[in-house]
Amino acid sequence: MSVTEATLTGMADWYKDDMFVQADKTGTMPDNDVVDLVTNIINKYTTSKTERRSHYQITKVTFLVDSCKNINKDIPVKPISSKVIIKFGKNAEQKVVNEKSLNLLKEIGELTKNYSITIISTARDPYNQARVMYENIILNGMKEQRKTYAASGQKVLDSYEFAKSKGKAKEGIIKEMEAKIKELGSTTVSKHCVDPSIMNVFDVSIAGLSNPKDFKREITKKVTKVLVENNCYHIEIKQ
Repeated sequence: MSVTEATLTGMADWYKDDMFVQADKTGTMPDNDVVDLVTNIINKYTTSKTERRSHYQITKVTFLVDSCKNINKDIPVKPISSKVIIKFGKNAEQKVVNEKSLNLLKEIGELTKNYSITIISTARDPYNQARVMYENIILNGMKEQRKTYAASGQKVLDSYEFAKSKGKAKEGIIKEMEAKIKELGSTTVSKHCVDPSIMNVFDVSIAGLSNPKDFKREITKKVTKVLVENNCYHIEIKQ
């Protein structure tokens, strides 16, 4: 059931009690025609499907139903006061991690007695995604990277091996990897390439935490996804 349908269905109890039908947990209605049921409730004096559907569309706009789920997005989030200090590594962009995410890190830091949190990587363009993958191969080995990435990422790793076999140097290899990332679509390779306004994605250094296990346990309860990879906690927070 959409936000629109759920909201308009909720109007039924004050329009005509005996026509109110509550949605079940799956969001379906007994007659499996949510739109018809809702429009009939709102305008019960017509049996014309065309008129009812037209009225339904007008009612959606009148009540701004489709905007409701976004109503709080433009309200600025203020930073909370905390003893937790959040640091950013040289390759991490502070501006792409919003206050919502920073406040959550502070809350988890306070809760788990991790008063220093270091973010070592944030959003990436295709070049920087290739650069990070290259550096992780050098630092942590290809075997670890093969365990980290799904199908698209595996193809980027293949491009590293192909370029290396051709005798290319570092920048040449990274360029080959970047080209493959663009070909595949960067967001299919890594969530670090997703628009930060849609999802905040960043890596927290495990070595920089006083109580890493407690941090992981608690933050996993609050965010979209947490992965352990390349000596860091990869964290995804849907906006």
